[in-house]
Amino acid sequence: MNVRGGAYITFVDSDDWLDSNYLEVLHSKIVEYDTDFVIGAYKQFSMSDNCYYMHVWDNDYYEKQWLSHELLSQLPSLELNDYSYTVSWGKLFKSSLFDHIKFNDQRRFGEDFECSFKLYLAMTSCLYIHKALYNYRVHSESMVGKVRTERQLMDDVEIRLGRIPFLIGRGIDPTPYIEGMKNFLQWRLDTKSDVGEGESNALCMYREVLRNL
Repeated sequence: MNVRGGAYITFVDSDDWLDSNYLEVLHSKIVEYDTDFVIGAYKQFSMSDNCYYMHVWDNDYYEKQWLSHELLSQLPSLELNDYSYTVSWGKLFKSSLFDHIKFNDQRRFGEDFECSFKLYLAMTSCLYIHKALYNYRVHSESMVGKVRTERQLMDDVEIRLGRIPFLIGRGIDPTPYIEGMKNFLQWRLDTKSDVGEGESNALCMYREVLRNL
């Protein structure tokens, strides 16, 4: 990040790939709308059965421009739809956004999730295009949504709790975020065997936070 030199920046995970017109389409839209960044959709390719899994179709195409306050107010429901608003890949950014916004390299989980929220706070506007130009490879080591360690569990809840003061400071109702966090914490407790953590410190913290929300 510190050696970037161009006017725009995009992120691609090492095991994923882009459609040939990915940059052309996103760049044309960031220029047309003079927006801070463009969010594209994606399709999934499963390594286990060599099949594409599609949830975005060309005949459903639309564009939606967001102002910061508007997007932050709708973000909890948008994050339930798919990964488009939670990850850093699949987007084209004005490089200047990252003059003051950094990924937290101390995180072991959720650094995309955390950085995306910072970008939504800092932006003037962004554009979502309902077109799948990014190819997300799904395999046993895919990290999106996967929590395996105590540290990752702690990072996950710390990032979610850390949003609340910023929302209050912006005058945005945090209730949808809090309700979403309650559901998330309960789900994590209900599925704790999936991460093999038993009665870990992180899960004890989850219960404590859940009791007090």
